[in-house]
Amino acid sequence: MPSCFSFGAKKLIKRILNPNPLTRIKISEILQDEWFKKEYHQPSFAEDEDVNLDDVDAAFNNSEKNLVTERRKKPVSMNAFELISGSRGFSLDSLFQK
Repeated sequence: MPSCFSFGAKKLIKRILNPNPLTRIKISEILQDEWFKKEYHQPSFAEDEDVNLDDVDAAFNNSEKNLVTERRKKPVSMNAFELISGSRGFSLDSLFQK
């Protein structure tokens, strides 16, 4: 690890990168780590009270143009010669000329 990393950072990174899932540090333990908590501010999410879910439902539930549908088309079957002859960069003419 780079020498500019603090001891606490190196220790935490080492525990995060531990390949053994049984001894690897857990998220709850990361959140309690002294280095991690240094200058850490828990995020706060403000709820927007202006959102009306009826408006959201009306915008998406009755719209046919926004629906995603699966197309079940059988792929075109081609042999190697058909595939190569359809490609601009490949030409087999030199193989068949006398």
